[in-house]
Amino acid sequence: MKTLVTLLGAHPKYGCGWPKGEILSFSGEAHRCRLCGSADLVSVVDLGATPPCELFLTEEQLDRPELTYPLHLRVCASCWLAQIPPLITPEETFTEYAYFASYSASWVEHARRYVDEAVERLKPSFVVEVASNDGYLLQHVVERGIRCLGIEPSANVGGAAKDKGVPTLTAFLTPETGASVRDGNGPADLVVANNVYAHIPDVIGFTKGLRALVADDGWVSIEVQHLLTLVELNQYDTIYH
Repeated sequence: MKTLVTLLGAHPKYGCGWPKGEILSFSGEAHRCRLCGSADLVSVVDLGATPPCELFLTEEQLDRPELTYPLHLRVCASCWLAQIPPLITPEETFTEYAYFASYSASWVEHARRYVDEAVERLKPSFVVEVASNDGYLLQHVVERGIRCLGIEPSANVGGAAKDKGVPTLTAFLTPETGASVRDGNGPADLVVANNVYAHIPDVIGFTKGLRALVADDGWVSIEVQHLLTLVELNQYDTIYH
């Protein structure tokens, strides 16, 4: 298995600088690094308590208090992973998801260029995308006649992908899900995971799921946000529950 990691917005003139800040020690799973388990977390920015941004209130909820959660970005002093505490379960956020990736024409165009390059360089025969949303990327794979599968936990956006002709499994990725998909479809030559790691409380389990999906000589392609660019360009709007 080979892995390609793309840092979104990465700036070539910056190296791996270390943000200066107070090292905080906490107890409890929500205040430990979701990658290595360390409790030594460096404070980057504290945005106070905010509601989940992808959950809209119903008319019946408008007169009720809205739940808010601490939105505090920290970096692990042991492994350097930037993260917010996983206070909201994936089921709460992604069972019905408000964000449809195809709303952004520039993002769809980015996905098309990505597929063009991936097909030219890797010549995959089976592509799996995890957190495939509304088929913004895999629709370009379908157009090329390449077998593919999206794994998307949100039924509403996954349904939009199916309407585009993108085969989609409504599920969260776990090692067991990955093994089941591989057993039923064979190993993937290319597994794509774009902008999903920041939402994953169990980073290790999710990564094992990716490994279960991909062929031994296949590729896992990951796109993640870049902390230094976030700070340099003041991209605070990308920090959210």
